[in-house]
Amino acid sequence: MKPPVHDKIPSPNFVTKQLDEQTFFALKSQWQELLSRSDADALFLSWQWLSAWWTNWGRDKDELCIIAVFKGDSLKALAPLYLSHCKLKATIPVTRLAFMGTRYLEESGILTEHLQFILDREYEEPCLNAILDYVEHKVRWDDWIIEGATKSSSTCKKLLCDQRDWYTRVIAETSSYQIDCSNSFDSYLKSLGKHTRLKLFNRRKLFESSPLKPSTYAGQRFPESTFEALNTFHSKRFNTIVFEDRNIAFLEDYMSQITPQDTYSSVLYDGDTIISAIFNIRVGGTLYNFQLGYQEQFDKRISLGLLHLGYSIENSMHDSSINQIDLLSGGGKNTDYKKKIATSETKEASFQLVRSKRLKALYQLYDRLIHKR
Repeated sequence: MKPPVHDKIPSPNFVTKQLDEQTFFALKSQWQELLSRSDADALFLSWQWLSAWWTNWGRDKDELCIIAVFKGDSLKALAPLYLSHCKLKATIPVTRLAFMGTRYLEESGILTEHLQFILDREYEEPCLNAILDYVEHKVRWDDWIIEGATKSSSTCKKLLCDQRDWYTRVIAETSSYQIDCSNSFDSYLKSLGKHTRLKLFNRRKLFESSPLKPSTYAGQRFPESTFEALNTFHSKRFNTIVFEDRNIAFLEDYMSQITPQDTYSSVLYDGDTIISAIFNIRVGGTLYNFQLGYQEQFDKRISLGLLHLGYSIENSMHDSSINQIDLLSGGGKNTDYKKKIATSETKEASFQLVRSKRLKALYQLYDRLIHKR
């Protein structure tokens, strides 16, 4: 039986392969060169990020399932996937396909976002077809969980609309937020709402004569004590720890592979005491804001985290190497502060593709019952 034809675009002599672990670890230069010719995220889909994740968060029984598309000797596309084995409701064995950097409903380290295939812009559509044909006919899996896919990407659109014999279940839709740094800080402040501007900037004048000073660690190792401070702040506010040992090991693995100039972080001190900390990483012209933590109840007149973030945004807008700040997904405990300070929004989707006939029947029944409630 011939595989279905999904588009009329002819394949320009592509060869599709599944890469093993040894090949993946030797592919750094080709991977990064392809990434530069694609619209994929320069951090989360980089070889450095995904190799660090696989080293620290991959499990013994996981199997790399990286699909590569070549035209001659030239790498034209990559799908950074892996297979894991789990049990649905602790009873039904499932072979699950997923993007590297994610593990559905389980601890998987620092969130990997903006996911999509890495596609050479010149061959995007035929490469998408080649990857999906390979996944459909050459890879054995029961369901495929896609978390944090950029909704506007060709990968997300294709996976959600492609007419294959898979049952699609939307899990969640989220947003990440960005700040354009190409304009002046004064122009940016004027674009904000009155109350947001007050919290982000205007309340600084309350501390003009105080010892509150931000220290920026650009091109320097982020102090270990600051990770401890972020954990303390986050634990008190959300009752969770962000930078446990494996996450710190993962970040150290990643940061050991990038230049020191790409580590941008900031600490706000009251005297010698850390009262707020921001952990950032810069890749290309984007500054990724991974974590903000601060001492609650420091002063009821201010929002300490937003005040500190205002200093960080101002510094970024004065730095010619930074084009935008990516605040990533997730909101505050009480308000969606990222939406209020952002200049743009990126929609992301998480969904499940179910191929196993037994799983399809179970999920379809479950979804019908839920919708009847």
